[in-house]
Amino acid sequence: MALNLMVLQIVVLMGPTIILGFISSNKRLIGNYTLGVSNKIVYWVFLALIFGTGIVSMVSLL
Repeated sequence: MALNLMVLQIVVLMGPTIILGFISSNKRLIGNYTLGVSNKIVYWVFLALIFGTGIVSMVSLL
């Protein structure tokens, strides 16, 4: 059950992390502190890897 909850946590936290990515890229909200191009790429790649790991874990638990 603990393993199922850890997998579910990855899926549940994807919404806030996607919203955080959009907010951190918005120059009107953040001003001069927006993410640079390389940081945006790293952020979205790692987010995709984490989400992919969650999907693979969910499939393997079934």
